[in-house]
Amino acid sequence: MKTVRAKKSNSRSVAALLLVIFVEAAVVLFLVSSDYARESTLKEGAWISASLGDETNVEIQRRADAMYENTVLQWDLDGWFRRLFIPSESERLHSRGLENLGETAFSVAVSRWEAFLDMTYWAMRRIALFSIWLPIWLPAFVISAMGGWLERAVKRTDFGYTSPFVFSYSWRTLVCAFLALVISFLCPTPLPPSLVPALLGVIAILLGLCFGNIQKRI
Repeated sequence: MKTVRAKKSNSRSVAALLLVIFVEAAVVLFLVSSDYARESTLKEGAWISASLGDETNVEIQRRADAMYENTVLQWDLDGWFRRLFIPSESERLHSRGLENLGETAFSVAVSRWEAFLDMTYWAMRRIALFSIWLPIWLPAFVISAMGGWLERAVKRTDFGYTSPFVFSYSWRTLVCAFLALVISFLCPTPLPPSLVPALLGVIAILLGLCFGNIQKRI
């Protein structure tokens, strides 16, 4: 029964994550403008410079530029989109009834696509910020998990109590914190750079609680 419940809970978590990502993508495609994405990217960059220093901001930009170049530019996503959905000047001239359509429907499609690309770069900057913090927090995750596991081992020798309540809710909160971290990469609003280490700190604490309260087997 516990295994079935765990699988159902994991399925609901994945479904919730996919739903939120879909909603965020829809907001980006239909509401976020290219100018807003660029201004928000600059605002987050200024926050990073103020709190972490200009060198960190430059390094984040370098990593984001590399990711953007290796995906969007190298795969020519912009050219692919325009060739697939936007007719060329000659195609419009030779298409009856489409000569003037480019000024309306196609111009809207282009503006939405440009906003999507700007939002993609914005998300890559956030992933780069995450990669800056991860080498610091990975050892913390390992230490926290090992500390919880050793605490559990001590409880096995002195008949200490491992709480299924603490394990259940710390695990659920851990999943929620991870989902919040993933969602923050695509959130269409400026976020303070302190959010990432705060979420990583919560994850480290919850890992210790989870491992320390895994049910003992006799």
